[in-house]
Amino acid sequence: MAYHIALFAHEFQPFDYLQQQQSITSVTGAQSVFVGYMRDFRSDDSDKATITGMTISHYPGMTEKQLDKLAAQLHNDYHLLDLVIAHRVGEVKPTSPLVLVAATAVHRRNAIEAVSEALETLKHRAPFWKQEHLSNGQSRWVTANTQNHVQRS
Repeated sequence: MAYHIALFAHEFQPFDYLQQQQSITSVTGAQSVFVGYMRDFRSDDSDKATITGMTISHYPGMTEKQLDKLAAQLHNDYHLLDLVIAHRVGEVKPTSPLVLVAATAVHRRNAIEAVSEALETLKHRAPFWKQEHLSNGQSRWVTANTQNHVQRS
């Protein structure tokens, strides 16, 4: 099985990491790549405070185990050739990359759907806790903030 999981406690360059980890072979027909970056705002903000940073916490060991399980499931369910999941932890500033998910497959639909499912699972079920730090000196915990929720168990 070809998949790669990484947690970064420092800023990483998603495309450099992807190039180091993922292989393209003669049977690769598609690659789907998503990179998420930290913003300095939330679209649902009522107080309009600027986000100056974020702390992403996790349980070492447990988080990697969950990501490994997710990667194995996606690899199997979507018949992937390769999968890369990388996520930031620790202190993060706006414009920094937060997450990289990339999948290769024989067919584009498999790669695209695997990346989409990985992102929704990371957003709603992965053991990451995000606390935003605001320009007004306050902090707040991030709750699920997308409308798509993974229905699989």
